[in-house]
Parts: sequence; C-alpha cells; structure tokens
Amino acid sequence: MTHRQTMYSCIIAGCLLAGQADGLHSTAEAAEGVQLDSVSVKESKTAPPIETVQDATSTQEVISKQALDMLVGSGQTGSYKAFSMLPAVNEQSADAFGLALGKTMRIRGSYEGDGFLRNVEGLPVSSHGGGGDFIDFENVRSVSAYRGGMPVANSMGVRNLTGLMDLSLLWPKDKLGVSVKQSFGSEGFLRSYARFDSGLLPTGTKLFASYSWTTADKWRGSGGSPDDRKNIEFGISQQLGSKVKAELFGVYHELGQHDFRGLTYAQTSDLGRYRGYDYNPTKTGVAATDANYFDYYKQYYRDAMVLANVEISPTSDSKITIKPYYWNDEGYRLMGRSNGYARLDINPQQYGFTTQYDLPLQVVDASLGYWFMAGTDTLPPPLSQKLYNGNGVFQSWTLLAKIEDRVYHSPYLNLKKTFNNLDIMAGLRYSLRINPKTTFYRTAGLPDVSYNDIFNYNPQVDPDMQIAERSWEDWLPSIGLNYRITPELSAYASYAKAYNYDAWAGQIGTYTNNRAAFTAAGVSFNDIWSKLQPESLDNFDLGLRYRHGDWSVSPTLYYTMHQHKTVTVYDQVIGVPYLQSNANATSYGAELEVTGKPLPDYKQLSFYLSGSWSRHEFDNNIQTASNRVVLSKGKQVADTPEWMAKFGPTWEDYGFSVTPLIRFIGSRYGDVENKEKISDYTVVDLHMSYTLKDVLSFKKIAVGLDLINLFDRHYVGQINTSDFSLNNSINYYPGAPFTVMSSITAEF
Repeated sequence: MTHRQTMYSCIIAGCLLAGQADGLHSTAEAAEGVQLDSVSVKESKTAPPIETVQDATSTQEVISKQALDMLVGSGQTGSYKAFSMLPAVNEQSADAFGLALGKTMRIRGSYEGDGFLRNVEGLPVSSHGGGGDFIDFENVRSVSAYRGGMPVANSMGVRNLTGLMDLSLLWPKDKLGVSVKQSFGSEGFLRSYARFDSGLLPTGTKLFASYSWTTADKWRGSGGSPDDRKNIEFGISQQLGSKVKAELFGVYHELGQHDFRGLTYAQTSDLGRYRGYDYNPTKTGVAATDANYFDYYKQYYRDAMVLANVEISPTSDSKITIKPYYWNDEGYRLMGRSNGYARLDINPQQYGFTTQYDLPLQVVDASLGYWFMAGTDTLPPPLSQKLYNGNGVFQSWTLLAKIEDRVYHSPYLNLKKTFNNLDIMAGLRYSLRINPKTTFYRTAGLPDVSYNDIFNYNPQVDPDMQIAERSWEDWLPSIGLNYRITPELSAYASYAKAYNYDAWAGQIGTYTNNRAAFTAAGVSFNDIWSKLQPESLDNFDLGLRYRHGDWSVSPTLYYTMHQHKTVTVYDQVIGVPYLQSNANATSYGAELEVTGKPLPDYKQLSFYLSGSWSRHEFDNNIQTASNRVVLSKGKQVADTPEWMAKFGPTWEDYGFSVTPLIRFIGSRYGDVENKEKISDYTVVDLHMSYTLKDVLSFKKIAVGLDLINLFDRHYVGQINTSDFSLNNSINYYPGAPFTVMSSITAEF
C-alpha cells in the first residue's frame, strides 16, 4: 500500500476515532467538552497585550491581536516578529518589515530557522521550506506561544525542540463587513489589503475572503524584498445542527524576492563602510566578479494551502475533532557561481490530518489522538539543480534525485486531573518518523528539459550516492503540574521530551560538490551519512506566576539536555564543512516577565517587561572525520546572547496609542570556538496609532505609524550559521536602518 493510500485509509479510520485538539482556536474561543490548557483571549485593553497563562502546566503566553498589530507591524507578514519581545528569544530578519525569507530565531539558544514549529490552528502546515510566511496577520486573531516542553497534544510537527508558535485564525465574523488597509513607507514599501465578511447567512453559513499585495525595495543593494507578494485567503464556517461545526480555510500565495548579501566577520568591524554592502548591481564581464551579480540571488515560490476543522459533540461533555490539511509549493532559487548561476527547482508537498477524541472519565479527563503526515520533496534536499552561464544558457545538471515520501505517524494520549489546588497534565506520544529512500543519478550529458521529462533520457543511477530508508521510533512523554498557592500566586513545573527535524540535505550537496576532496581523503559518502542521528531533547521548566490587580510577575528557570546534536564541522584536512551528530549540549537559564500599570489612578499607562539569562553550551569537544579536534566544550552555542532585556510601555487615551519598544540584545558569537564576537546592541522602535469608531459611515478608521530603529543604530542582527560552524561558513547581516511605515485602515 502506498503512503497516499495509507493516508486516505487513516483519514477514514481517524474519522471514526477522533480529532486533533482545537489548539489555539480553542484558546481564543471556548468550545464545549474537554479542553487542554484553554485560554480566553481578551480584547479589552485592560488585559496585557502579552499575557502569561496563569493556570497552564507549561511556560505559555497568549499574544493578543492588539500586540500582533504592533509587533508584526505594517508588513503584517513576518510571524517571527510576534515573538520578538518574549524572554530568551533572539529573533532576527535581514529587513525591517519581516518580509525577507531566511529569517532566524533562537529560543533559549535552540536554532529554529525556517523549520520552527509554526502551526496554524494546531496543524503543522508548511513546517519548513517554500515561500515562508503565507498567512496575512490581519487574518490572525491571536498567537499562543510556548517555550520549553509542550503538552503532547500541542506539539505536532517535523520538529518540536523547545518552542511553538500556534496561530489562531480570525474566522468569518458574525456581521457583514468590509475592511481595507493601505500601508506605505521607506524603501518603496507598499501594501494593500482588503477583506470581505458575509456575516451570518440564513443557512448558518459565514465566510470571508481577503486579498493583499506587497512590495518593497531591499534597503541595501539592488532588487526587491519582496519584488512582489500576492496573497488570497478565504474561510468558511458552517453550523450543522447543534452538534456539528465545520470550517474550511485556504490560501494562495506568490512571493518573489532578491536575497541580501552576508558580510564576513572582518567586515562587521567596520559597519560604517560595509553596512550597505551587497551584491553587484551590474555585470562587469569578469566571471569571478559577476558570480556576485544581484540577479543571480533570488527566489520565487507559489504556495497553496487548505485546512479543515470538523467538530462533533456526541454528548454535552465530549468532542471529536477532525483536521485534514494539504500544502503544495512550487518554485525555484538562484545562487551565483563563478561561471554563472545554479538554479534549484522545488515542488514540496505536505498532506495529513490530526484527530482527537476528548471525553471526561470518572477519575480523569482524557484526550486520545493521532497525527499523520506525509511529504514529497519536503526540502531539504532538492530534487534537482542545474547550472547556467552568465547569459542564462544551460550548462549542465549538477543534481538529480528521486525521493520517496517522508512520513510521520504519532498516536498519543493526554490526561488531565485537578486535585483541589493542583492541576496535573500528563501525556505520552509515540513518534514514528520515516526518512525516505533517495536515489541519485549521474548527470553528465543530460539535456535542459523539465524534471519530469528528464527521466525519458534514462539517466544512470549513481551507485555511490544512494540513501536507504531509515526510521526512528521514540516515546515522547510530557508532564506538567500547576499548584495554586493562593488565588494570586501559582507555581508550576513541567517536563517534555522532544526531537529535531533532520533531513541532512546539506550532507548530500556537500558530498556531490566536493566529491574529489572526500575521495582524496579516503572518506566515502556512507562514512559521513550513516553516522548521522536525530537530535533529542529533554526540557525541564520551573516557574512562578503572580497576578494582583493590574500587575503580574512570572519568573521561570529552565534546563534542557541535547543529545546527538547535528553540527556542521569544517574539516581542514578535507577542506570541506559537513554534518555530524557527535555533539551533546546543555542549555539552562532564567526568564522574567512583568506586566503592570505603574500609576494606580491612571490606567492609560501600562508596560510589558521581559529579561533573560541564557547559557547554551557544548558538553564535549568535536572530532572530525580526519581526526581534528575542535575545542567546543563549554563554549556558548553560536548566535546565543547570554543576556537580553525588552521593555514596552504603552500609553492609550482618547483613541491614541503610543508604544516604544526597547530591545537589548547581549553580545554573542558567530562561531563555535567563540572567536568571532558580535557586540551587544540596543534598538528602539516606536509604534503610534489613532483610532476613531463609528464616524460617518465607518465602523472604524485607524491610522498607524511605525518608526523602526528610531535612532538608526548600526548593529549586526541576523547571523546565518548553524549551531556548530567555523569562520569560513558564517554570514553576518547588518540590522536594518531607520525605517518608516504608516498605514490607514477603514472598516465598513
């Protein structure tokens, strides 16, 4: 039976069994039946925009719509920016708008990158690869944020290291309405957005449709970021009697962008000179120079995604939830070479479902569920790569492969019980992850035809480059306790086991591009492939939550053990960096969140404060295949600031809202040996808005102004590095300069 047939069979069986937890959708809208850490998201301005979940059994916050509008900004696209004020989170983007692909984020030092567990309605749709953020945040109601270990019912995805972002959609509204928004700003930034809501129809149906278009120039160099972004979204909600609700959400998304050029470490010491350094705007006719021509570094993707949510309530206190989903991406990426450019064509897909059955038993509330997902060409690795000369004339294929489906099976059980003031949540998830068989082909002499057509030319199998199917089985327990010491003070502790996503595609490209060097050193592909193992983590959290009136204080201690960490080692004997899984690491630290209204008689002034101290260290030195030892033991993992502090006071009155966001990011290193130190920096953003309600024929008119990097601070923001890189494979990106964005929104 094929994986697709397995999928359909599992869906049918799953429909008879159960449904996935309502995830963040249930955090914003209480549903009938048993709930897991249900959270009520308050739209009132009396609630903190970032609110710790008082009774949660793990480290969790809810980021409100009000906060998202401010944090994500006028770009309304960069999801990672929603986490930018949280403790122990280092979020970075090459641009000010959060629109550029290749964003990075580290949570407690763990590298998240494009593979971050960023779910939509609890579903791991497009967990990595493709066109990145394809959800418009105007259509997001709130975000649930987790750090550390997560309950088993909330952690579905290709990886679940030490954090989770779960987007709760703004489903169709009960009342007829139209919302339009126009944004513009520095660097040619333009964005148009419109949404139509039908309201509740006589059939019990509600629907919405939205469209957005966005463009912006790169703030340094030539090209756009994005050149062009188009987005269409729709949602349908249907009530079927009193016991069944069905919802459907879909996205079509197009994105093209030119990439930013990274700096060397030496260049970061003179940002006055190199801050605007980028790819060459014109060709010179010299091949080595033209390898850095800006039009050789760009990406284009088309995404289509659809998900559904079906809730069935057999009884007043039980619920079955079924959530199927599908995502498809098609696109390419260009990368400059000494004699032209390489083109990677990709077409990743993911399809799957979650099911969960919530029911109260006599002694405990139980949730029984199942997650299935399969993916084809789920980058990495790519299926193919071609080389073209500087005039766009085809030269050769450099990579050709067939990859079977990557598959995930994961049944789980979650139990919750309250004993007076003590809440206990415990779960166990079985995880079967199947890494697919991959067949590589020799490419010499193959013509310039499509991927599907190339096999008509009978390419020969490369016997030295074959990957057998591998699978890994894990039992993933989680347990959390929350004890209410007083009505205002609670203490909690949690533990959860997690795993990392390891496709190891870099190993494939490294070997094919440097085969002669490996062969000369007597190192085969199997030598560097067979020893790779998935990383596993053990997350421990211990914290307090105190809330009194308008004030809340939440300190947290955490400790995480990392085993079989996959690291990139530059082997000086072979002269090539490649992946190994021979490192262990430990991360530990302290976090603090404080919210409050400092003037008791003046409720219009409030603030959010977070701070963190983080250590993420390797436990051992690393030995390369050629027996070189890298002294990594006790060194801070790359791109992990030891100290961070963020502060955001807000003044709201007479329809005005003013919020400066101040972020201090401590010093960090780009390399594992901690030789390339990047200085600390403090950056200030200023967000202002003015809102009028029920004026003329409008329900609301709002004007917003965002001033990013208000004092035009020169600093290094994003570091493109793995957890383990030496200095020849690291790129540094200067933070965006002072940037202005403004918007006007009208709701009818």
